[in-house]
Amino acid sequence: MLSGHCSDKLLENVSFAAALCLRSFIVATVATSVGCGNILGIEDIDPCWDATGLNGRGCFRTDGGCKLTKEQLPNACTESECVPFDNLDRLGFSSPEDLPEIPSGTPGNTGGPGAGGPDDCPTTMARVLVTGSNAIVPILSYLGAELAKADKPVLVLYQPQSSCNGAAAIIKDVMVAGQFSYWTRDSAKITEHTCVLPEQRADIGTCDVFASTCGLEQDSTDVLDAQGPIQAMIFVAPKTSPERAISAEAARLVYGYGGKHDKGFSAHPWTDVNRIQRRNPSSGTQNMMGTFIGVPSASFMGVENTSTSEMISSLQMTSPADAAATIGILDVVNGDPTGVRVSIRVLAFQANDQNCAFRPDSAEGELDKRNVRDGHYALWGPIHVFSRDNESDAVRNLVKYLTLEQAPATAGKDPDQNMSELIKIVAGGSLVPSCAMQVQRDSDGGSLLPLVPARSCACYFDQLTTGESACALCAVDADCVSSDAPRCNFGFCEQQ
Repeated sequence: MLSGHCSDKLLENVSFAAALCLRSFIVATVATSVGCGNILGIEDIDPCWDATGLNGRGCFRTDGGCKLTKEQLPNACTESECVPFDNLDRLGFSSPEDLPEIPSGTPGNTGGPGAGGPDDCPTTMARVLVTGSNAIVPILSYLGAELAKADKPVLVLYQPQSSCNGAAAIIKDVMVAGQFSYWTRDSAKITEHTCVLPEQRADIGTCDVFASTCGLEQDSTDVLDAQGPIQAMIFVAPKTSPERAISAEAARLVYGYGGKHDKGFSAHPWTDVNRIQRRNPSSGTQNMMGTFIGVPSASFMGVENTSTSEMISSLQMTSPADAAATIGILDVVNGDPTGVRVSIRVLAFQANDQNCAFRPDSAEGELDKRNVRDGHYALWGPIHVFSRDNESDAVRNLVKYLTLEQAPATAGKDPDQNMSELIKIVAGGSLVPSCAMQVQRDSDGGSLLPLVPARSCACYFDQLTTGESACALCAVDADCVSSDAPRCNFGFCEQQ
């Protein structure tokens, strides 16, 4: 934040409104409706500040030797589309401190076995039981089909549950039972099958959030938390809604207070609690988003949807007359498919202390996840793959594959080709491998930290998601003649 670059004495000598503008970057909330840079001369305080950037809202340049702090990263200059959301004009307040704290509750994370039955799953190979967030399914289905036909075949069995229940299956040894899915491959086609298992322990639990966000205490000596690809969460509205963006403050007013507060604050048009769609307390989507907007998952207001498919259906069935008042929450894995996007709009999100609202992607209709990767879009986190220590080789290997630590061996391909294919599967599932990220965080809702991957796949990810890359093509390191990009990674010259 800019306060890190100017003295307390300076802040004491400017007006309260100007100081608020400096701290919060809310450039449109002052009475004069001009940028912070125009009021305070921020460009004189920090030479990296560009008062004309982001359509006059101001941003921090990343060229010319500018090295931004973690507080400045969300307001870095970018070519991505930014959508303004004026908290003062829309809500009647400019700081979440204007609203009282929302009492916390305990997320539902105990889970429980489904209706089990006699074991009718294939018994001719080793088994690995996975349960939890369905965000992992795009990768898991590919891996399951590959492992089922490996030299030492492994049957990957998966049962969907909410994220916190997936974590609890490992951390608290909550049993699983009932219907599971598994996958096989016939040539290029992957087929899903189902079978039933009696009550037993899962080997792997997948979760969209850190265990602590679910209210679970993880014993690091017995339970391992390996972080997989990055997943973004989204606020969504019917396609016919006129709304294009929401701020963290507005979302807190909507999901914490039903859209209005007796102090006179209103998040119009989202003020009808019967049109506010939410998930359940153990949902990873709801838990993660709650950490960013200051609403505990157990305290979310609105109509409960027990699954992502139910959430999508609720939004799609909204009448045109109710479209403006309707809002919901999803993850991009379920919100990105074309069949969903034709009827549902992703709202740009403006985090606390951010100048402007951004979508996960650079513009509406794109799927490049540019703003997730560089930190402009805040609502994201890694998929957590929980397992127990001292598990079988089959379990340990599947964890490595799910987290892209390595890729499974396939006939006729070298390790680099196998990893390229796995990254392609991840990108096609609307997830981001960590090798394509520029930022990271160590807690849900935590500050951004710079990330320099050991082996970047950013150029390859660009090519997969946009059909093009500005990076030079290569086959080996010797093809990369620029000192700025000397490494040949997945067919493109990268910095590292």
